Amino acid sequence: MKFSSFLFILIFTVITFNESYSQPASNAWSLGFGATYPRFVSVSGDGYSANTNFGGYLSFERNFSEYISLRLKGGVFHMESYYYKDNIANLQKVNAFAADLDLIYTLLPCEDLTPFILAGGGFIGSKSQNSFNPELNDFVAGYQVNLGLG
Repeated sequence: MKFSSFLFILIFTVITFNESYSQPASNAWSLGFGATYPRFVSVSGDGYSANTNFGGYLSFERNFSEYISLRLKGGVFHMESYYYKDNIANLQKVNAFAADLDLIYTLLPCEDLTPFILAGGGFIGSKSQNSFNPELNDFVAGYQVNLGLG
């Protein structure tokens, strides 16, 4: 009985006091995700935003050092807007997606507050339904330039 208790305590001690090493900053990978609440603004009429707007994103980031990382981020968005045409309320829906590739430089990586500079680019596409201008109902694609401080 004493031997089995001693063995149990020894095994428990060895398991609980093992060292755990974190992932080094030069090889770190990170996964990010989140939700957004986009607001639709009409530039071609007197429309106003509906409340059924939502979106989300998923990102993968690779840290090459404590200072430099590369982030791939993709997102989808759904926005709705009401506009009046001939005194009739119409509902416009827009579905959009975006994909970005950004280079991030962290200025002070080992501090409590870690400011960063971001530069990159991406692709965005959208499809509108029941637009104020019917020619805007086609699929539209374009590019974007990303610059940021955080």
